[in-house]
Amino acid sequence: MFYEYAIDPDIFKDEISRRTFLEAFSVNTQRLISDTPKNWSRHVLQQITAIPHEICGPQKKKALKERLAKIVKQNLIRNRSIKENKPTWFQLAANEHQRYPFAAVYTPTPIREPVKSYSFNELDIESPPTWYTQAQAHVKREARHLVHAALPLLSISKEIHLIDRMLKFTEPTWGRYAELITELLAVMGTLNYQRGISTLNIHTSDNYGDISATAEMKLFPLLPDYIKVNVYQWPHGKMHDRFFLTDIGAINIGHGLDNHTDNNAEKALVVALDHTTFREERAKISGPPVDKITISKQ
Repeated sequence: MFYEYAIDPDIFKDEISRRTFLEAFSVNTQRLISDTPKNWSRHVLQQITAIPHEICGPQKKKALKERLAKIVKQNLIRNRSIKENKPTWFQLAANEHQRYPFAAVYTPTPIREPVKSYSFNELDIESPPTWYTQAQAHVKREARHLVHAALPLLSISKEIHLIDRMLKFTEPTWGRYAELITELLAVMGTLNYQRGISTLNIHTSDNYGDISATAEMKLFPLLPDYIKVNVYQWPHGKMHDRFFLTDIGAINIGHGLDNHTDNNAEKALVVALDHTTFREERAKISGPPVDKITISKQ
């Protein structure tokens, strides 16, 4: 649902490519742009400025830059750590793609070697497998399926927040959540471009009183040595929807993060949030919580 693309700033030299890019990223905030090279937007602005005035006058350039600024705000991510400075953009992108693949690489014209790239001019002929992925899907309410649905987002994120006001650490409720937590802890070392994420943040309701003892009893045995868990409690009335939420996006899990039982739905509607809704939901967990518990083996 969330996929990161490497886009050569040179595509802005061509009017059709510019138009296709702007249309594709203005309406879909799950298509993410990698900040490759660093300060990618500055390189694009240089390309726009260099367009001959007879092709693109001052007012049109101003409009292009304004549209670009909106896309950069909602689609650009800066989570990769790229230290190389190769002589060409494609060499840099190809090296990074071989280290940790992008969803796709875009260049002014398609290139086949050393990595495959696509062109905005030829999307009707050939497009990346992820390009037309829907923003929602029905997913089995089993831990491995829920984590798999979130993995494209989690893999390129630096933070993980699980938000579900029904999550608590007493039985029988905990039994429906334990598998998801275990599944997630098992992959955290592979996230953030294989650099790993060392903190799992869990957000639940304050309806359950002091949960410190039960949370530690259930979570401590599951923790690898390098991972800590923060458990936050928030006012019950302010929490409703359930999410995988990160530093760059969020996925709403309609029926919740727990495994299904014989008494509830077998599938959950999983929906990728647009940028505005994501920022609103992230703001809800940015203030002081009712309580916070930290559990770690260190």
